[in-house]
Amino acid sequence: MLTPAGFAPEPRVESDHTNMSRASDEPGVHAGDRLPWFAQTGDGADDNFAPLRSRWWQAHVYGDAKPGLGAVRAACERRGIAVVQLPWRAAAGEVGLEAGALYLVRPDGHLAFVDPKCRVDAFEAYISRVLC
Repeated sequence: MLTPAGFAPEPRVESDHTNMSRASDEPGVHAGDRLPWFAQTGDGADDNFAPLRSRWWQAHVYGDAKPGLGAVRAACERRGIAVVQLPWRAAAGEVGLEAGALYLVRPDGHLAFVDPKCRVDAFEAYISRVLC
């Protein structure tokens, strides 16, 4: 849907603060954290921040997809959320990312939702609550 000026409207975001920006003592990357940067190539010419130039919601998966990714991809498509799947690199693990996990990245580069199992039901429940 486009506005009269021809721009796509930004989705309204509601935050209940139950899972966003909550600190955790568990190792790894969590909702509320900034997406960690890592080089995709040895020379650092390509990195996982390149897709963030779009400044729109994105779902990131690093490495091989878990079984739920197809359904998550379809849910993202219905909502206009790009799915970015990048090859797994040891550097991704070194910054706390998990192979095959789902990371919903906000336009500001912070993580809104993280699911190591890449489950569509958990993703849909979160998105239904937060992105109106």
